Amino acid sequence: MRRSILSVVVLGLAAGCDPDGKTPEPTWCAPVVDVLAPTAVALGQSVTLDASGSATPEECATDGPLRFTWTLDAAPEDSSLDETIFPANDTPDASTVTFAPDAVGAWLFLLEVCDDTGCSDPEGLILEVAAGTEPPVADAGPDVEATVGERASLDGTGSYDPEGAELEWSWALSAAPTCSELGPGDLFDPGSPQATILCDCAGAFVVQLVVSDGLLTSAPDYAVVTCMDVDEVPVADAGDNESLALCPDEPIPLSGYGSYDPDGADLTYRWTALISPDGMPDDARFDDLAAPTPRYDWSGQGAGEYVFQLEVFDGIRWSPPDIVSKEVSQRQGCR
Repeated sequence: MRRSILSVVVLGLAAGCDPDGKTPEPTWCAPVVDVLAPTAVALGQSVTLDASGSATPEECATDGPLRFTWTLDAAPEDSSLDETIFPANDTPDASTVTFAPDAVGAWLFLLEVCDDTGCSDPEGLILEVAAGTEPPVADAGPDVEATVGERASLDGTGSYDPEGAELEWSWALSAAPTCSELGPGDLFDPGSPQATILCDCAGAFVVQLVVSDGLLTSAPDYAVVTCMDVDEVPVADAGDNESLALCPDEPIPLSGYGSYDPDGADLTYRWTALISPDGMPDDARFDDLAAPTPRYDWSGQGAGEYVFQLEVFDGIRWSPPDIVSKEVSQRQGCR
């Protein structure tokens, strides 16, 4: 019988009962606060306050997750920040928070950690924010090429601050070709690490990048955007081959009006005499070899085949030549 009674007592203790057969009252106690954070940072550098190590002691009773509430108790006079930098306050998500100080000086934070049974005493944390002494370094990235009418991307992500502060970017157009109507502020996303420019004509555009750490500003760095005009080759049309009966005082008529530029550019014409019956073709016999419809004086060179060449220019590229043949005979009845 003694062994049976002893067994009952042991089983009763294992079940959480005291020797009198009563269940002990649970132990209620506040969470223990544990915060990891730097004590000093440079202005503009992100700061992380990590209280995820906080916990309710194992011997304490709790039925839910911990909730964290941060308070910005004191900030430098120049700061515009308040408790809104902690949007997840009074939730488990506020166990770790990150923000960027906007002023130099001492910052005082208070943290209260609660569970379903109660809250800890506020835990104080002082953070010293100092001005950096080294300026940031701007890197506008490599030079780029683009075509007219398309955006060119600029990459300033290589910029950095020696003290690790977060950067602010400022892009501006420093120089543009005379054909451009863009001004210094005509860039897309000039306050981002990667800005873009829309080339409005062919030429070299010089873009400047300056970065700031919130206190100091970098020296400018530059990238050159070379914009190229995607030009289709113009087409020369020297007209049709034909036979002509002319008097010696009637020049050979030519027409290049069938020539065109696929991009719609105005054309410049250039005619050349290639073959004449006397074997002495002469460009000086054109009344205007740069006209779309010149006339060629064949008097003294005799009847026979005359061959002419036409090239046209769109301001960027010359066309392949086009050839036309005129078979000339002397008309009856000429004086």
